[in-house]
Parts: sequence; structure tokens; C-alpha cells
Amino acid sequence: TAPPGFYYGTGWNQLPLPGDASWYYLDSLPAPNGLRKLVLTRSYDNTSWIGVIHTDNVFRGWRQLFTQNDFMALTWYNLPLLNGAKASGRTPQYTRWGNILMLKGDVACDLGVDFAQLPASYSPSDKKAVMATAYGTTGFTKFYINTDGKLAFVGFSGNNQSAVSSWSLDAAVPY
Repeated sequence: TAPPGFYYGTGWNQLPLPGDASWYYLDSLPAPNGLRKLVLTRSYDNTSWIGVIHTDNVFRGWRQLFTQNDFMALTWYNLPLLNGAKASGRTPQYTRWGNILMLKGDVACDLGVDFAQLPASYSPSDKKAVMATAYGTTGFTKFYINTDGKLAFVGFSGNNQSAVSSWSLDAAVPY
């Protein structure tokens, strides 16, 4: 209900984290037709949110801003390997950023068998196919990410399949 302006305080209503006693900066910017853009920043850690009050004078809620520091601080988990697959160089890992499954690392394993298992909460709702490059020779394969969370490399296209020492898992997969 406050008019447009710059505010600093604590104990406000409609904070993104109800009951938070932190101090906040609020920049309420007027816009045409009664619109208002709100930028809220928590003082002690610089976490910020944006929100709008629309032309019907209804607050549309807070959306937290995700920064490069937040992205760099994502937690990566070691990918459980199956059927004799081994880490080869970089440890195979996974994480999620929104609706993107991210994988990284290198795996030495046989083609055509499940080589890893994602937890159910990271498994896609439909089967995914992703290209993977070979180490040891020029070539690539594809790997499937199945709905049960199992991963398998299938097929080879390249110079010399017998020279493949491992496969790269580096991929970002929407699901």
C-alpha cells in the first residue's frame, strides 16, 4: 500500500520468506497504467526478488533472482555406476538446475549396457538421447537416459572403436 519510492526496514507484510526478521531494501518503481515494479533485496546476503503490482492493483508475488554465484554453487552428486563402468579422469556427476538435468565427467564402460543410475527424482518423464564424444580416438556415441534413470551408451560412429578409452558425459538435458 506504500506509494512508489525507496524503503528500508524489517517486519514487513508479504515478504518472500514469511516471518523473516531480516532488514530489506525495497525499490518500488512506478510504471504507466498503475503498474508498479518491485525490487526487494535482503540486506545481509544480497538475495533479491522481483515482483509486480498489475493494473488491477493486485500483487503478483515474488520471484527470486538466480545469480551466477547461485549457479556456481549448485551441488553436484556422484553418479552411481553400474555393470563394471568406471570413472575415467573426471568423476561422473549430475545436478539439476530448474528443469535441466546436467551431467559431467568421463566413463569407461561397454556399449549397449546400463552404465549408471540416476535417482528417481532426477529421472526424465520421457526417454532422452544425447550425443557423447569418445576419448582415445575421433568418434561419438549416443547415450540414452531412460525414464527409470538408467543410462546406456549405444552405437559408435568414428575412426577406431577399439581405441576408445572412455566417453564424455558433458550434457545439459531439458526434461
